[in-house]
Amino acid sequence: DLGWKWIHKPTGYHANYCMGSCTYIWNAENKYSQILALYKHHNPGASAQPCCVPQTLEPLPILYYVGRQHKVEQL
Repeated sequence: DLGWKWIHKPTGYHANYCMGSCTYIWNAENKYSQILALYKHHNPGASAQPCCVPQTLEPLPILYYVGRQHKVEQL
């Protein structure tokens, strides 16, 4: 749990992760890697480690509110 209670939809998300080490340099600029690092920060005992990532990813639309105005962003 990242504690992102401000997001109204989706109510959950399964990020999945790969297993094993990666022989390439880990790219911290990658959104997947940033979220994995944030997850590790909030869950230090978690087994997820930086590793190779997919070549392509699909955006995840999220719905949240700023006051009474709804906003839709792609994560």
